[in-house]
Amino acid sequence: ERQLAAKLTGYDPGCVTPGGLDVDKIGPANNEPVAETFELDEDGNEVEQRSDPTPVESAVASSAFPHAVAPLPPSNVAGSKFGAYARTQAAAAPVDDAPHIEVQALAGTGKTTTLIEGCKEVKGIKSELTPSDQQRAVWEAMGAGKNDSIRVSSFASKITDELKGRIEACGLARLGVEGRGIHSLGLGAATKRFGKLDAQKAKWVVPDIVMGLLGKPGGKLNDLKKDDLDAVWAVDQLVSLCKQTMSEPTPENLDALTSRYDIEMNGGRARVYDLVPQALERCLVPNGGRITFDDMIWLPLKHDLPIYKVDLQIVDEAQDLNRMQQELIYRAGHRIAFIGDKHQAIFGFAGADSESMDRMRGFLAGNGRGCRTLPLTFTRRCGKAIVKEAPRYVPDFEA
Repeated sequence: ERQLAAKLTGYDPGCVTPGGLDVDKIGPANNEPVAETFELDEDGNEVEQRSDPTPVESAVASSAFPHAVAPLPPSNVAGSKFGAYARTQAAAAPVDDAPHIEVQALAGTGKTTTLIEGCKEVKGIKSELTPSDQQRAVWEAMGAGKNDSIRVSSFASKITDELKGRIEACGLARLGVEGRGIHSLGLGAATKRFGKLDAQKAKWVVPDIVMGLLGKPGGKLNDLKKDDLDAVWAVDQLVSLCKQTMSEPTPENLDALTSRYDIEMNGGRARVYDLVPQALERCLVPNGGRITFDDMIWLPLKHDLPIYKVDLQIVDEAQDLNRMQQELIYRAGHRIAFIGDKHQAIFGFAGADSESMDRMRGFLAGNGRGCRTLPLTFTRRCGKAIVKEAPRYVPDFEA
């Protein structure tokens, strides 16, 4: 394990120097990444050093993403005997400067197939697909950087399950390629910090918090007066939207969210706006391990928890990512490849960022590696008569 750690990181295994990594201290059992530094005190004993958490905003401002390493939360990993290389993987500097990749894929152009077949080519499995010039360009871009570890993700569990099935069916799972949902990725980090978490009754977490704030802990919603009930549901919606959009609960932000998503408060604006920040504060530490689906991603971001970072993080259906999902993805890979069709961004009503792809391109283009944009415009889904009309709405669509 020590030899593997040295090979992957360049650090001398077992060597403890002031400010250096001790790769002989093995990490946690689930092989999630951690990075700890140790100094020696005047008596020769190890002194564990931790830096203050760096918020997502500072990383964005300093263009440090996606290579910034979040500090460890308190844990009992010192005596653990698993995953030597995982302990230093998160701290290892990137080994290439290949750009991030944006693939603008129009309807029916085979974007998911292009990604899976590209992973096969990168991993040395000959694709049976005869690629178009555009698909080959995507494959070449995927293979331009380090690709020992690859993760393919999506915002939706159904899409992720399909990706997992295709990855396993063609043998990619044995070659360092995994399919994992964005929520699952965040939940892994949150569970490591807070212990076992439960989202089975996610829809009642925030209403229960608000009931407590109203002085009626454990009460039933059916017993509330109408104005109290309206306040509970308004707070529930605004708390969720603040998380998804990474918005602070200022009156200005809450006004914007209320207007955009048509949230009814029936004259209770001041009361609702007072409750929202209190509810968000209580969500920061799960009560009894109960969390919402938003919390699976929001908690790792708010607590700046370490995310297992792969060489190439691929995201399918990127046009429907919300702001917090985008932020988690930035932490999940040394290099990001995101693919989608901004013309099919249809989940804005549910908190998705309708400008997701433009926003991600702008952010990734400015972080040092740059971002290369590639098209997929040749459709295999639509007939030529349809495609002949389509350019009136979607330029470059072809069959």
